[in-house]
Amino acid sequence: MLWYLCYYRNAPWSDMLFHRVESYTYGLIASMINYNYCKCSFALILSLGKNEESAKTYLSKIYEVWDHPKAKNFDITSALKANYLGNLLELRRTFSDDVYYHYRRDIIKSLIVLINNLNVDFFSSTPGRMLTVLKAIDPIEFSLDAWMAFLQRLDPIILEKQIHLVLLALPKTLIELPGAKKVFEYISGVRRKADSKKPYR
Repeated sequence: MLWYLCYYRNAPWSDMLFHRVESYTYGLIASMINYNYCKCSFALILSLGKNEESAKTYLSKIYEVWDHPKAKNFDITSALKANYLGNLLELRRTFSDDVYYHYRRDIIKSLIVLINNLNVDFFSSTPGRMLTVLKAIDPIEFSLDAWMAFLQRLDPIILEKQIHLVLLALPKTLIELPGAKKVFEYISGVRRKADSKKPYR
């Protein structure tokens, strides 16, 4: 339902709709959100690339209902960190599941928006998790911007230490794409800065 409202209809959040669903479910909607928070948040992650503001609004509303220890103020990281790995596994699956075949370009856009909205420290603490999603992107010719978003969001100090893993993760077919040069130029720039800080012996 959330994907339909947010992705297809771009319908603004309506408290009236929420209360109407509550009446039909005898007040169990809060329980449904709590039991299925990961699935609810995932539907909204998929909508970020097409209707970012609506998706954020819906996510903030279900975050309010979510009965879980949480930060007082809403942000994407706080809303997703408890189920971050689960959501990334689901995102990875969308690139091999035929159900999502016609939506994959929008899903890649959603992935980019997600990366750009995650807290840098949190995002940089487990870069390998996002790398597994990036490696799965299909069609690969639309993945360059996602790779750039990943590199630019990662703490430069962490990227310096993870450059070898990033290079190993880059698919061979991506390397051959026109436009891939910007990915390697960015990585080379980080490496040059790192080398310039090393003391000469």
